[in-house]
Amino acid sequence: MISKEVKWLLIIIFFFSSIFHITMAQMNNPNLGLLMAIPLFSYLLIHIILFKKPIKQDLALHLPRKKALLLSIFPPILLGLLIDGVFYYSKKGIFLFEHVSELLPLLFIGLTIATFSALLEEIIWRGYLHSQIRKIYSFHKTACITALIWSFWHLPIALFYKSYSNIAIGTFSYLAILFIVSYILSYLREQSHSVIPAAIFHGLMNVLYFGDGIEMQLPLHIIEVTKLILLCVFFFILLRLTKKSPLDNSI
Repeated sequence: MISKEVKWLLIIIFFFSSIFHITMAQMNNPNLGLLMAIPLFSYLLIHIILFKKPIKQDLALHLPRKKALLLSIFPPILLGLLIDGVFYYSKKGIFLFEHVSELLPLLFIGLTIATFSALLEEIIWRGYLHSQIRKIYSFHKTACITALIWSFWHLPIALFYKSYSNIAIGTFSYLAILFIVSYILSYLREQSHSVIPAAIFHGLMNVLYFGDGIEMQLPLHIIEVTKLILLCVFFFILLRLTKKSPLDNSI
């Protein structure tokens, strides 16, 4: 059974997130980056103030091996370049950059600021929450439960900040992308026993894949569908590879 602390944590995360979105939705230029700190803030509130317990040591803040770091860096870069290439060569617009020289600054931001911001979030979702659910369920169930919660937590972004001409297709595609990415993040965390690879993958995806493009000639919901299809192909290949090499915590 899920512990009382976890239940209260999720309630408080969604409570503060709701207040955040209500506030940001009134602004012309909302800063969504602050949302990433809410899970950690809620965790500290739960353990220090509400339950008056010390911070637990199951946040998975361990240094991973080199293989885990490589797996967290190169797939997001490949996905970003592939989706950029698909739109560029199909003459549907510019997604990542106008000139190749702009790629290096994007990578720097992804590996520094974006990764640090993602780490604040991953400490809770793939750190604490993953650890607590994993005590009860298998990895697959843990990854799916976490993915459902994480995707639903992002739902207001699709509803309030995305300009979909087809809301149903755009929102479904966006949440499906998040579900798959969350599963991959859980896989990285499970294999490496650390949230650091998940944070790097997450940070790079924020910069290289989750954006809406620079100058696109497609409706936003079609952009989301295209990204979902490419990600599904990548995820299928990942599943095939992990079938040949079962989940054994070998990284």
